[in-house]
Amino acid sequence: MRTTKPTKIAVDLPRDELLRRAEKGNREVLPQLLELLDSAPDAVAKIGNLAWATELALLDLTAGDDLWLRECQQRMLRAMRERFAGPNPSPLEEILAERIVQCWHHLNLLEGRLAQSREYSFTEGDYRQRCIDRAHKRLLSAVKALAQVRKLGITLQVNVATSGGKQVNVAGGDSTPRA
Repeated sequence: MRTTKPTKIAVDLPRDELLRRAEKGNREVLPQLLELLDSAPDAVAKIGNLAWATELALLDLTAGDDLWLRECQQRMLRAMRERFAGPNPSPLEEILAERIVQCWHHLNLLEGRLAQSREYSFTEGDYRQRCIDRAHKRLLSAVKALAQVRKLGITLQVNVATSGGKQVNVAGGDSTPRA
């Protein structure tokens, strides 16, 4: 695959205009976009997080435009994530805690929709119940995986390349098995 190096545009764009052009795929703004991303690692971690995007999509389905309900649900999900992750979680425990919360959220969305349905055919009801069953299996699988990681004391090491070209090794959690 051949890539072309973008040329730097002469005029610095306002942030909103830069993002608007980047969203449309305008490669001319790439140098400025990269500078912006380098200056905001917290934003990159949040916006680039697919789990966060999934949570927002589920919140759109469960809360819609109701800001009160949406904020209450977000706070509850955050508290659940923190409880499942525990104190000083390893990166793997954080991922699994996130997965548990997402599976729980999705399962409850499906069950809520089934409960709100007034009339549906046997085939549709069976389909909905199978979706719920699969969502429940995914939730139990995530819970089991977290329990296994904690029991075995599995840690995860991540190698991260910095913008200066150096490699940083990051390890999380302790390796002491938990009962």
